Amino acid sequence: MAYGADGAPHCLKNGDFLYAHWMWTPPSLPGTPRGDSREAIRLVSRPSQWFDSVQAKYSFGGVSENGSSQLFIELTPLDRVPASARVVARLADGRLYALERGVNRFEVWAPVEPSRPDFEVLGCGVELPLEGVPTVPDDPVGPDYLTWTFLIVGITATAAGLWLVWRALGPKRT
Repeated sequence: MAYGADGAPHCLKNGDFLYAHWMWTPPSLPGTPRGDSREAIRLVSRPSQWFDSVQAKYSFGGVSENGSSQLFIELTPLDRVPASARVVARLADGRLYALERGVNRFEVWAPVEPSRPDFEVLGCGVELPLEGVPTVPDDPVGPDYLTWTFLIVGITATAAGLWLVWRALGPKRT
């Protein structure tokens, strides 16, 4: 029987990480150039990481006129999240938005509909368990152009009407 013909994987240990491979020769260590693009490597075991026990909870702050929403992400327990942690929101179309770390939460402006949130939160590329209640803010961020438009049109129409009444009933010119 040929070497590796039984289909059982061969193991390779790199630090605390254990990899399984199905190749004739052991693979290169992670981060080094790989030879055969068809090689199959799988991570079998790794030490505990900060994102293993972190829960994410989301809420919305405001909605801008261009359709972006202010998204707040709270990670618990926050003390397990290192200052250098990369946390991103991945939308349904695959776009990534890096979350900025605040005092007690992460935040970002992203094109997410608060009434139908469709995104994931990733910590170092790993999806975090996510919970939250979609909320629609009371007032959008920025001026309400429709109200101002009606107000200006109403004032202009009132002024024009008063001018016509004054011309019709006012003093006659000779």
